[in-house]
Amino acid sequence: MSELYQEFHVGQGTQHIVLLHGWGMNASVWHPVVDALLPLGSVTLVDLPGLGRSADLAVPESIAAMANRVEPLVPKGALIVGWSLGGLVATELARRATVQAQALMLVASNPCFVERADWPGMRAVIYQQFKTAISAYPDKTLKRFCLLQLQGEAQSKSLLRTLQQVIEQNTAPQLAATLQLLEEDGRQALDDVQVPVLHLLGGEDQLVPAALAEHYAERWPEHQAQRVEGAGHVPFLSQPEAFYNAVRALMSPQGDTSCS
Repeated sequence: MSELYQEFHVGQGTQHIVLLHGWGMNASVWHPVVDALLPLGSVTLVDLPGLGRSADLAVPESIAAMANRVEPLVPKGALIVGWSLGGLVATELARRATVQAQALMLVASNPCFVERADWPGMRAVIYQQFKTAISAYPDKTLKRFCLLQLQGEAQSKSLLRTLQQVIEQNTAPQLAATLQLLEEDGRQALDDVQVPVLHLLGGEDQLVPAALAEHYAERWPEHQAQRVEGAGHVPFLSQPEAFYNAVRALMSPQGDTSCS
């Protein structure tokens, strides 16, 4: 079996941080923030199966199957950080006793990316249109997707270049296959997570609205949620200081994740 692409960046101390990217991306999207995290611990980056430099691997049929591929690369006791689609994989990992996660951070991630009768998300008809477009007009659709992620961002031009450079490394078939994973309902998996959880939400995010914090508070009152004002779907790139502070809080000995 082919191996997943991974990077291991040695940091200070004995703690570990695992960063999982979103749909259409790869581990390179995290490169701008890695160095600032190294004083907190070592950092592991992974290209999820079927994407980036793991493109030669078959796309798993479920989030659980994708987590099965990633789990051997996750150090015990790590803070697991998942952005967007990566949040679903991170949640599945964090629920597993075998992983022994320290904490879970979900960055601009919705457990139900596609709306349900009892949960907000992307309208099903819009999602289906997007699936069709990504196969028929991949280049045009990806550009629109990148622009949508950056709505409300003050640094949209420079961030757009970053996202386009990363997303262009994937092919249309890979993107279509992995997109189907966003149809899963990850709420039960999140119910099972027994470690501290922090949701980091972009105040201007058009894909995962910050208003989800109210639904998180109702279903998971023990979770913390932080809204990053002025940020879109990539708050870790547009407002890295807020991201660093959130990571630092989750990794502190007292686990102080108090946020608003």
